[in-house]
Amino acid sequence: MTLRLPGLAALAAAGLLLGASAPASTPRAHASPLAERPPDGADDERADAWPDPADKGALADALNNLRKSKSDEQIAQWSGALVEIGPAAAPRLLSAMAREKSEVSRDRMAAVLDQVTAAEHTRLLAKEFGSKSIDVRLFVLRRVAELGDPGLREQAEKIWTRAEADKVERDAKAKSKNKRKRKEPDPQEVLEHQRAAVLVLACGSPASLDHLVELAGSKDWNAWQSALVAAATHGAGANAELAPALAERLDPKKPRPVRAGALRLLAHAGTEAETSAIARMLDARENNVKIAAINALRRIVDGAEPLEKVSTFDAIEKAKAWKQRVR
Repeated sequence: MTLRLPGLAALAAAGLLLGASAPASTPRAHASPLAERPPDGADDERADAWPDPADKGALADALNNLRKSKSDEQIAQWSGALVEIGPAAAPRLLSAMAREKSEVSRDRMAAVLDQVTAAEHTRLLAKEFGSKSIDVRLFVLRRVAELGDPGLREQAEKIWTRAEADKVERDAKAKSKNKRKRKEPDPQEVLEHQRAAVLVLACGSPASLDHLVELAGSKDWNAWQSALVAAATHGAGANAELAPALAERLDPKKPRPVRAGALRLLAHAGTEAETSAIARMLDARENNVKIAAINALRRIVDGAEPLEKVSTFDAIEKAKAWKQRVR
């Protein structure tokens, strides 16, 4: 079988070169375009089986060579070969990821899986939620959340319940007075908890909103922004009650991180029905809350991108202008 390989520049743009892969211990900045997903609730468009590879030998060779590649050119070559095989390569990639000891090689596999999976494959990816490999679990949690699937809401909520219980247990061990029992949380387990929370929102459930609102309002917002924006967009499309639930968290008595986080999520989940509640935050004394309110209104009313850096003076002036428009 002769495999046609895409050009190196194209693969670099697609994020298939080694330097574009994020470590498993950190959130990935990439979020798939929402155009990848079928309409919310379109269960009949979800695949119930992976396609068979046309040439199992070529698939095995490409995967093995990807693992052993030493240069960017080789990585691009064999990543491209696997991408050309398409979704039929996914089961072998997931299986190999579970066994792979090298984090670098797992990242390469994840980069390819991002290219060969789409919204139609969410139910197939969900079968790996219970994988014994935490690396596989971390991948499928992220990927399904990027793609969104309201049909997985109940399953996602169960995962979140278990993740919360595991976190309570980890926290107890970390605070144990008994030095022998004291144990610092594993970063991968902490990341799994965060990704479970994002998955729940992406499936249209409000179960993890309290946690995600605080995350969105924390110093970790930049690291999680891409994942949270995609999840909020998917979630709002699947459940019209999410936006009002977020608006309820704009009570002036709520802590600043809660109000800022709710506003950041509302920018992508909110509708004109929430603009009055958002506009009240234009009077907030905290500058980051005021800016988050401005950005939410920009997104909902004008469809404009959020402002990254806004001085205190500019925030006051922009808030005055929005008060004239919304109130």
